[in-house]
Amino acid sequence: MYVQELTKGWAGSSEMAGAKVEVSYDDGATWLPTKVERKDENSFQVLLLHPRLADTNGNVSLRTEFWDSAENRTVQTITRAHGLG
Repeated sequence: MYVQELTKGWAGSSEMAGAKVEVSYDDGATWLPTKVERKDENSFQVLLLHPRLADTNGNVSLRTEFWDSAENRTVQTITRAHGLG
């Protein structure tokens, strides 16, 4: 019987140094900053108040950026992450 050893993922520190999240209500034509608060060494909480539904296209888009102390960064944009209303 042949058994293949699985390669382990990243084994270094997973501590995040910072986070930035922006929100859009017009599919990314304009972006607004959000309030990002650190919860612990590996997580953040994003706080925002949505505008009135009539002042949006009915959807929320998110643009996120996270980094560690070595300045490694991950950036992701999610258009129409969820609907409003």
